[in-house]
Amino acid sequence: MTFKAPLLTGSEKYMLAYDAGGYSFYVYNSISRVYNETLDTPIIDCAAADNGNFAVLTKNNVGGYTIRLYDKNFKLAATLTREGYVYSVGFFGDGRLYLCESVSEGAALYTDVSLYTVGGDTIDRTHRESGLVLLAGDLDGGMFVLSDRGLTFLSDSGEKTASHSFGTSDVLFADANDTGVCVLLDENASGAACGAYAYFANGDSYSLPVEKGAKGIVLCKKRICLLYDGSLTVYNGSEIREIEIPDGGRTLLSRDKNSVIVCYNDYAKIVEIN
Repeated sequence: MTFKAPLLTGSEKYMLAYDAGGYSFYVYNSISRVYNETLDTPIIDCAAADNGNFAVLTKNNVGGYTIRLYDKNFKLAATLTREGYVYSVGFFGDGRLYLCESVSEGAALYTDVSLYTVGGDTIDRTHRESGLVLLAGDLDGGMFVLSDRGLTFLSDSGEKTASHSFGTSDVLFADANDTGVCVLLDENASGAACGAYAYFANGDSYSLPVEKGAKGIVLCKKRICLLYDGSLTVYNGSEIREIEIPDGGRTLLSRDKNSVIVCYNDYAKIVEIN
């Protein structure tokens, strides 16, 4: 088994391993591999539910996308075919599937979030927002959808609970964890600094004007971390810290609640954020 672009996703019951754009996926429990399958179409995303169900999103060869839903015994329980651009799939705690899909109507572009109960005949409900989806995921008690127009929080029933418009600003980088979302925006004003924003599912938020030139942003617990050449800027909503790092960092990744990974051309460095 060889991966070219490996990705992992998991739940309390199973972990799935697959190649982004590959054709095979592998399912593991805590002891060993328990299932694998090779498909005819490339895999875009996978998700696993705590009840053992899992979903595999593939891009059809003739257009559109298919979500293959399996039960805990690896039986194909349902397939959903979508005509729009499906960005991602996931599960809520109650086992329902959600999928984020960008669709066009005339000259307008929208992002649809659809909920589906595995085994049902139709989609349960769909929530629509303007813009192209950039990032989506589940949070405690719901989910978020980040588009090029703004950020929306939804409950696990699909109801909008909060939204934040970005106006004419452009999204440069974004990251999320199980508490909220952070975004780095180019404010599109001559000579103005960029803006780093953090929004949380409990309604809290904060922002910080920052210099241009950041190479990445991650949300480490409830702290914004920004990568610059030679330093990390850390902000918790009230205090700014600068952490010196070697020059040449290219990408910033989240590691856990108290550390990040700075990726260089030929190595990576763990940086503690305490």
